[in-house]
Amino acid sequence: MRTIAFQSAFNAADENLGIILLSCIYYILKIPICVYIYITYPEPMEKPLHRVIYWFIIVDSMILYGFFIKFRGRQLNSTILIALNIGRMIYFIMSIYGNIIYYSCNNCEVDNPNVTTLTFVLLIFGYFYFFSPCVLLCFTILCIQVLILILIRTAPNQQRPATEAVINKLQSTAYRSNPSIPQEDCVICADRFKESDLVIYLKCGSRHVFHESCLKDWIKINSVCPLCRQAIE
Repeated sequence: MRTIAFQSAFNAADENLGIILLSCIYYILKIPICVYIYITYPEPMEKPLHRVIYWFIIVDSMILYGFFIKFRGRQLNSTILIALNIGRMIYFIMSIYGNIIYYSCNNCEVDNPNVTTLTFVLLIFGYFYFFSPCVLLCFTILCIQVLILILIRTAPNQQRPATEAVINKLQSTAYRSNPSIPQEDCVICADRFKESDLVIYLKCGSRHVFHESCLKDWIKINSVCPLCRQAIE
């Protein structure tokens, strides 16, 4: 999954120069800081945190090289992609290794506080890198839910109650069994029509007949035909 995400990031850089510029700036600032602390503070430590920083520098340099090639408008060949993917695997392994030795080191902060702090920061970046797809997925799902709610609330066919004028225009009549109208049940209450029941025939269809009370209660919530959804005006 990381390999696919990594290649997708480079493909996105083809279409958005801002992504590659920000990425280059990020790595150009990050790598010299790591190199400076790695070289300037070589004091021995209880755990080999220097080794973690060393491999992070190597992998970040490889990634920066890949972005540099993209910035020049060239495609990454298969050899470079393989090297970058291997670098990603090393990054993943060293992140796990770094977490193990960082949290198992009791005196690292005392032995070399600068290297210890840098290792902690790099591990935090590693958390963000590896868990960012999950965070992005959760954020996308949340946005989709919000978008659906907005569409429901702004949809042109949302429920609208009928006005009193529309309700008063409906004319009721006593139900009479008619072979040309085989509908024998009110679809709103699901009860069978009985002789002399007050019913309303809608203009949208000769078979669209409902109990008077049922239909009026219905259109007070949504002024459309329960069968064909045509507006009742």
